[in-house]
Amino acid sequence: MVRHVSISQKDLSNEKEEDPEFLLEFEKLRTIIIPDLDSEYVPIEVGVNNLSFLQRCISSLNLLRVPNLSNLTIKVLQSSIGNLRHLRYLDLLFNRHISKLPDSICKLHHLQSLVLAYCEKLQELPKDIGNLISLRYLVLTINQTHLPKVIGRLTSLRTLFVISCNNLISLGEGMGSLTNLRTLVISKCQNLESLPSCNMTTLETLDISDCPKLDLIGSGEGIQGLRFFGIENSSLKALPHWLQESANTLEGLCLDNTFL
Repeated sequence: MVRHVSISQKDLSNEKEEDPEFLLEFEKLRTIIIPDLDSEYVPIEVGVNNLSFLQRCISSLNLLRVPNLSNLTIKVLQSSIGNLRHLRYLDLLFNRHISKLPDSICKLHHLQSLVLAYCEKLQELPKDIGNLISLRYLVLTINQTHLPKVIGRLTSLRTLFVISCNNLISLGEGMGSLTNLRTLVISKCQNLESLPSCNMTTLETLDISDCPKLDLIGSGEGIQGLRFFGIENSSLKALPHWLQESANTLEGLCLDNTFL
């Protein structure tokens, strides 16, 4: 009858003689969380990275809704992840060795949250990522120069974080189709040059930090109705003129380490 399991990284480390096979007995398991409870323990190779064990978990636990696989050293996410049709939340935060996501991840039509922050080797998003029609929360670190146009098909998306995308120059044309986007956070994108010029009337929060090449004066047309605008660590000399379009709705303004 077990539905939720939290098991520490130490219990999954290669120092253990066996993987925790008992997990496979919980056929109705909904949640697996693997927290790093000891700040002095830095995972190099943990047992869950023995792909045969991880594959058995994903293949056997068909009712999984929340597998938290953050802060591990997974190199390959196997294609059987696409069989978890009940999946709602997938966290791959700080998996620095993953370079590609399996195409089968695009079959997860009920997935609502996908966290790919600080997956520094991730080259690109799958071409059919737009099939994730229920996705509401997306956090990205990728090596593409533009967000793919197909991201515009994620019409249920409410929150988008774009973090440490060092090759990113533009957010791409697809942003204009995200008609339900409420929050956009952009951080540490060293080469990002412009914001999308599109009618982003549903956007309520725009928070930008550590984007030295971003031209806020010459881009961002169509952003209006903001409730919060934040700009941090910027050489901006004046507030962007399009912020005037939010004069009647703005409730919060944060200028941190920005010298106007």
